[in-house]
Amino acid sequence: MQVWCWRIGVDEKMKRIYELKGVYGKEGSLSRDRVKKSLKIISDLCPKSVLDVGCGVGFFSEKLKNRLGIEVYGIDISRNALNVAKKRGIKCKYANLDKSIPFKNEKFDLVFCGEIIEHLEDPDHLLIEIRRVLKPEGHLVLSTPNLAAWYNRIILLFGIQPIFSEVSSIKNLGKKFEILGQGSQPVGHLRIFTLRGIKDVLKLHNFEILEIKGFAVLPFLLINNVDRFFCLFPSLSSGFVIVGKKHELYNRSVGR
Repeated sequence: MQVWCWRIGVDEKMKRIYELKGVYGKEGSLSRDRVKKSLKIISDLCPKSVLDVGCGVGFFSEKLKNRLGIEVYGIDISRNALNVAKKRGIKCKYANLDKSIPFKNEKFDLVFCGEIIEHLEDPDHLLIEIRRVLKPEGHLVLSTPNLAAWYNRIILLFGIQPIFSEVSSIKNLGKKFEILGQGSQPVGHLRIFTLRGIKDVLKLHNFEILEIKGFAVLPFLLINNVDRFFCLFPSLSSGFVIVGKKHELYNRSVGR
């Protein structure tokens, strides 16, 4: 079975971030909890076809393919990541998400969108395109970091820029301390959501929220244990994995 990747187009000023080696698209210690929970959720939904939006070097697509034996497709932005994906036997093609996802209507049972929506200037366009390629009653599994994570609420009291948010495309600034990311390479976060915010956006595009799981990202044993505790309360967790189910009509009542 083959896993396919397509390159997503974005604003020119952000492209250089995604072409830097090691910026994203690979599994690391900070993503293990999110990956584990996302795999479990998708496995329980038993889809026959999946689109991985932002497949990076293809590690998650490969995990899905090997675990479930299902048809998996992917789209991504980084040429460097696609080169790695090719070496792993994944066939890659160019596409531009600013225009459309290069698939016909109602093709997929499930779309996985892991840590992508926060990188986009127009998340509504992404969700419209995801709805288009999802089959009726299809599922969206989306993960994103949490602006209102428990530690962000604390550091904001001291006037420190929240973790995950970025004010420059050159350096990570406003964090004050190196341990919080000050001076590090930005990863291209443009919009960071609270749980209430991402739920409202999904409802606007008529996705019924079926399940929400918090995930942990902080390292070090003691802090990691605290972070895992707050996963019990997704509105306070480092990030969340949300399952949405497509319905046919937009929910125009959101925000009224």
